[in-house]
Amino acid sequence: MDRILQLLHLAETANAPLPWLIFARRLVSATVILAKHTGPARTNTDVRNVASMCMGMALECYLKAYYVSRGGILHDGKRFKTLGGHRLVDIAKAVGFAVTPEQERVLHYLSMWVHTKGRYPVPLNPEAMAVHPADSKGPDQFFLHWDERSEDVCMELVKLAEARIAEGRAV
Repeated sequence: MDRILQLLHLAETANAPLPWLIFARRLVSATVILAKHTGPARTNTDVRNVASMCMGMALECYLKAYYVSRGGILHDGKRFKTLGGHRLVDIAKAVGFAVTPEQERVLHYLSMWVHTKGRYPVPLNPEAMAVHPADSKGPDQFFLHWDERSEDVCMELVKLAEARIAEGRAV
C-alpha cells in the first residue's frame, strides 16, 4: 500500500468511533482483571498502578470515541489533532465532555499514570518529578486521595462515556 493510501486508511480508522470504543473496552477489561489482584484494600500498589494506567488509557480512548462520534476529526490525512496530550481533563474539555469536580479529580490522578508514572521510570522533564504536598495543586495530591470511591467514579465515567457515545452514533 503506498503512503497516501496508508494515510487515508489511518485517518479513516482514527476518525471512526468503533476502533476507539473497542480498544477502550479492552483496557477496561484489563483494569478489572488487574484490580482483582491488588489484594485487600488495594494494597498491592504495583498492580494498582498498572491498573490506573490502563483505566486512564481506556478513558482517553473513550474521550476520543466520543469526539469522533460527534463528527470530530482526529486525523486529517496528514497528522493527528492534539487534544491535550495525555492530560485527561484537558482532553475532556477539548472534546466537550463535561465532568463533575469529583470526576475531574479522578481524571487528574489517572493522567499521571497515562502520561508518565505508569509507562516510564522517569518523566520527560524534572518538574514532573516534584512531590507535591497533599494540599497543593500539583497532580501528586490525587495519589493521596485514591480510594474505593475513586474506583467507583472510574466505572461511572465508563458508563457515562458509553451512553454519550451511543447518543452520538447512528446505531
